[in-house]
Amino acid sequence: MNGILGGGIGIFVALFLLALAVLWFLLPFAIFGTKDKLDELIIESRKTNKQLIVLIETLRETSNVNNKNEKWEIAQKYTTEVKSGLEFIYSQIKENSRSRSAAKSALKEVFFELGISAINKALLENIVEIVHTHEREREREAEKALEKIKAESQQFGSEEDLIEKLYDAVGKSQLEQVSKILSYNLISSQCMSMHKNALLEITRKRGDKALERLLIHA
Repeated sequence: MNGILGGGIGIFVALFLLALAVLWFLLPFAIFGTKDKLDELIIESRKTNKQLIVLIETLRETSNVNNKNEKWEIAQKYTTEVKSGLEFIYSQIKENSRSRSAAKSALKEVFFELGISAINKALLENIVEIVHTHEREREREAEKALEKIKAESQQFGSEEDLIEKLYDAVGKSQLEQVSKILSYNLISSQCMSMHKNALLEITRKRGDKALERLLIHA
């Protein structure tokens, strides 16, 4: 009887020790696996925190902008200095112009940065003069650009000359030159339609995808 019990207990102990050994063998893997998951969780938490911080800052900035716009709207209606300042700007600068919008923005900056006490006739005259100066500079730049385009376009001659130049540039895959010729808008749509397929065929044979896209939209 004791032998049976002893044998049974021995088997039980042996099985227990075997199970314990297996668990002891698997324990490091379980710990390392959990550690990896914890590391991933920590990384994700940090990412989420950064995103929350960005979101909070964005909401704060949006709120500040909204409050600023609301104050400006009220100032335009009820603040004498701002109202008279806008009236002066409108009287000096033509309607629906970029200059009027720029002058209005400048007055808005003065209102928020320096206060209504800084708004006076001398300041308003300076704003208008600066805006007019910038407008004249833009006009001069536009005139120069137009003159340059006219001068360059005259070098190509007639529409037939332009088409010939276009074929030459396409045949050499000169993307910049083709773009320049097309930018002059001196080739009629009817003439361009007559030659487009031939030009595209040349481009496709050369495998020039960028030039092909340019001609497709010409």
